[in-house]
Amino acid sequence: MNGVKGKSNTKRTTTQFIEELAKVNPSVEVVGEYVSSHTGIDCVCRKCGYSWQPRPTNLLLGKGCPACAGRLKYTRDTFINAVQRVNPNVTILGEYTNSDKPIFVRCNLCGREWLPTGTSLLAGKACAVCSRKRGAQKRIESQEEFEENLKKINPYIEVLGKYQGKRKRIEVRCRRCGYQWNPIADNISRGKGCRRCAIEDNRRKRLFTENEFKERLYTVNRNIEVIGDYKSSQQRILVECKRCHYRWSPTANSLLQGTGCPSCSHTATSFMEQFLYVALKTALPDAVLSRDKKIIGRELDIVIPSRKYAMEIGSWYWHHDKIKKDLQKKALCEEKGIHLNIIYDSCPHEIEGITCYSFDLASEQDHKTLKKIVNDILLKYIDAGCAFDIDWEKIEQSAYEFSRRRSTEFFVREMKSINPEIEVLGEYTGYKNNVGCRCKKCGKTWNAKPDHLLHGTGCPYCAGRDKTPEEFERLFAECGNSDLILLGQYKNTQSRIHCKCKKCGYEWKMLPSHLLEGKGCGQCNGGTRKRVRCVETGEVFESMAEAAREVGVGPSKICNVCKGLRKTAAGYSWQYVETVNPENDYK
Repeated sequence: MNGVKGKSNTKRTTTQFIEELAKVNPSVEVVGEYVSSHTGIDCVCRKCGYSWQPRPTNLLLGKGCPACAGRLKYTRDTFINAVQRVNPNVTILGEYTNSDKPIFVRCNLCGREWLPTGTSLLAGKACAVCSRKRGAQKRIESQEEFEENLKKINPYIEVLGKYQGKRKRIEVRCRRCGYQWNPIADNISRGKGCRRCAIEDNRRKRLFTENEFKERLYTVNRNIEVIGDYKSSQQRILVECKRCHYRWSPTANSLLQGTGCPSCSHTATSFMEQFLYVALKTALPDAVLSRDKKIIGRELDIVIPSRKYAMEIGSWYWHHDKIKKDLQKKALCEEKGIHLNIIYDSCPHEIEGITCYSFDLASEQDHKTLKKIVNDILLKYIDAGCAFDIDWEKIEQSAYEFSRRRSTEFFVREMKSINPEIEVLGEYTGYKNNVGCRCKKCGKTWNAKPDHLLHGTGCPYCAGRDKTPEEFERLFAECGNSDLILLGQYKNTQSRIHCKCKKCGYEWKMLPSHLLEGKGCGQCNGGTRKRVRCVETGEVFESMAEAAREVGVGPSKICNVCKGLRKTAAGYSWQYVETVNPENDYK
């Protein structure tokens, strides 16, 4: 013994190797002499007679005849023969190198050519297109089988067309409503039915009874009484407001979404806002402001500047998409040291930084919550020793009056207090819809927007802002603009008048105010032309337009250089030379 303990240095003989191999691999016959475990030895397969030279160590590990195992290296002819036995519908076109390399082949059935590996061909894999077709043909049911299976799954569908496969459309008809359509066969075989019947079924599920509708409406707005018969959520229904007894016919769905009485609703302020404003104004007549825009540059509903307090009030229905703007207002108020209290009613969930109520504050009985909000403000932000006697009934009446939609009579009363010289002739339909008016001084009539009248806009004739065509022609003759001829007629101060220059015959349109100012033709010396000079070349141009055409840029760019707004135009510096006529050019 020498070297590693337990390891013999005695060399294995051929006889010993044969005896060991017989126990492991008896189908292999050794015909050569054993040299070493890694030196090849001649062997013959007792099954097929194939001769080869494997390593003795591989044989002792159980590896046998490569021919029997199918691991022989093919020549082109032997590979073709082997493929033909497995895949008779494949023709070899390329040169065979080994089974792992792709080889060019063609399908004898469909003519498709592709590059599979030799291993995949020997494994029996053929043309993928033909395989899919064979699989689809196996999967296609017969017409009778499809109809029989469909009856079990969808008995209300009648098959009219020919069944061609699950992915193909087929004509069918609904036995319930008679609707015909062409669905994909697989969809109806998986349970999908008639679309029209599904819509009708869903509509019936959503349909309330009349009592259910009244109960839901009471939870949303208890001040609305149902007068008509409820049919569906999309049909109109006659209702009456319990406050003002106004009747109208909205859709039932709009009522459930929170839409209230159009007569009680104001275009700008709600009852909730008016209630809080009137109550605070009663307690602090000179300290409370409404709709102030000066403090933070944005409109605030109610402000008490002396107490550094403000309020932003609204319904969730109108403010759900304005939360970000309201929170921005709060941040601006904090920068000014003002506490902004944001209040939402009818809000379905809590919002950080906003006081939310889940019910309609205006519809609450006795308005307990609104009264509590007022009392809390007075106790927290006003001197605790002050006593305030608030007539809540009077505040409620005032809030209802101010938050109601303006009637013609109410608008006429407002106009008498704002501008008694204007008589309202037409019906008030909205603050943006024109209403007929008459001036009591000059007797002229015109149409004006109520919003402008309520802001103090008076008679345009008495103010000199409107003229008749005859009056304008007289004023034009007096201004001394004799080089121009009026071709058009005066309409108003914003409509341009067609003019013609007596000198050059140029025609254009000019504003009436410019004509009365004496401004003339832009094509001759009657208008403005400023001469400009190119600093680099010293060339002088009679106008900016001429210089612009010469260098290929717009006149405005040369003008901006002359005014110092930019350094160059078209790569040149420019400056004014002199003004030919000091008047402006208006075309």
